[in-house]
Amino acid sequence: MRRIVVTNHKGGSAKTTTTVNLAAEYKVDAHVTAFGRVDNLFNAQYENPIGVDRPGFGIFGGVRLNN
Repeated sequence: MRRIVVTNHKGGSAKTTTTVNLAAEYKVDAHVTAFGRVDNLFNAQYENPIGVDRPGFGIFGGVRLNN
């Protein structure tokens, strides 16, 4: 699975900001899957509509084990 999400945000200052999020997973074998995600790839700084600052760049990953 590969996923690219592009989101436009209209912040409290009425400025539109675009964020890019990426996610992927790789099935190593029948029992092991590696996965990763990058949020806000270009570190766009913005507020949600009620004026709360949103997090910047983040990277996450792990391994899923199945029986």
